[in-house]
Amino acid sequence: MTLLVIPVGVATVISEVISRFYVRQRPFAVMSEIKLLVPHGADGGMPSHHMVFMSTVAFMAYNSNKRLGLILISLSLISGIARISAGIHYPSDVLAGVLLGGVVAFVYTQIMARTKKITWP
Repeated sequence: MTLLVIPVGVATVISEVISRFYVRQRPFAVMSEIKLLVPHGADGGMPSHHMVFMSTVAFMAYNSNKRLGLILISLSLISGIARISAGIHYPSDVLAGVLLGGVVAFVYTQIMARTKKITWP
């Protein structure tokens, strides 16, 4: 459990800090032709917090179970595409979320491997 809590927590905090300094309106707030299926707040969406969470979990899972990791990565990508299609995020919001999650997962696993706290199969 702590294997996921720390990297997900770190990625979430970084994501929140970025969104405080880089504020960009969501597509549906800027383009009146986008009609939301489900109500959503018009707060900033960079990076996509959903994608940060999902990609961090997916990449951490991939490190210990390739098959599960690939399934979760696929589901994350589908979710990202859906959020873009729904007008909730720009593609760059989703990409930034995936990159942030991937970088945090990678750095965390490297630190843990170097300190011999975890070994990957």
